[in-house]
Amino acid sequence: MNTLKQTQPPTPSTQSGFTLIECLLAIIIVSVLMVAIAPAVVISTATRLQARRVELATQSARAYVDGVRSGSIPPPPNVIYFQYQSKDDLSNQSLFTNAGVPTGAASWSCTPGYVTATQPVAPTLANAAQYYCPDGNSTWQLYCVDLDGGGCSSTSPKDLVIQSFRSITVPPPPATPNYTQLPGSQAEADKGYFLGIRVYRADGLKDSGALRKTAVDAQGTSKRQLTHTAGVGDSKSPLVELTTEIGPEAQKDPSGRWKELCKRLGGAGCPQ
Repeated sequence: MNTLKQTQPPTPSTQSGFTLIECLLAIIIVSVLMVAIAPAVVISTATRLQARRVELATQSARAYVDGVRSGSIPPPPNVIYFQYQSKDDLSNQSLFTNAGVPTGAASWSCTPGYVTATQPVAPTLANAAQYYCPDGNSTWQLYCVDLDGGGCSSTSPKDLVIQSFRSITVPPPPATPNYTQLPGSQAEADKGYFLGIRVYRADGLKDSGALRKTAVDAQGTSKRQLTHTAGVGDSKSPLVELTTEIGPEAQKDPSGRWKELCKRLGGAGCPQ
């Protein structure tokens, strides 16, 4: 005779599954957190891109100065007239600060002539048109910094352009604007000069609007591009601005080599 064994009831589980309401609450909480941190992620990414852009602009400005100083890049065709001044007169410096700005044009683009030339182009002021590109109004000559190939274009998010201008010291300044383009005069450039530089994004030239120069408003806010931004940044404002000195070319007469520098610095008793 078989004895029936009594079966034990299953042990109830100590863990129960999530209910539909709990799943929905979890989704809502995660969504709220993502919405909360999204602006910080966007700002962080945009700031890193802008900081990288400023870094490239700084490197480009330094490379341009080195090229002009070594003679591998012609001096800028645009000049600003400086008066002979005393060492305490700062009016000439303000001419650099207040120098005009380039203007863009629809579908602006440029490939410097020396890039496509079949023969090497000597980097002299007479050949400056082969190294510089005109702005939308053909007033300012810009140096192209091609970072993605194919020349500089206002549709490129990477390309940069350098606005540069140099000083000419004259006894009285002529009755002309404080900046203009001169016929190629290498002898004048060989005397040395102050060099002003503004580096812009090429996409700032995508329309007929003028670019901007650094200024300080009533609140003390600089108009130069900031390294932190929540978007694509201000393409019309300069990334970098600087002024430096390009020394005179070596000459046989030491006094002739340094007299122009002495005049620019306003020293007393400069050789004539």
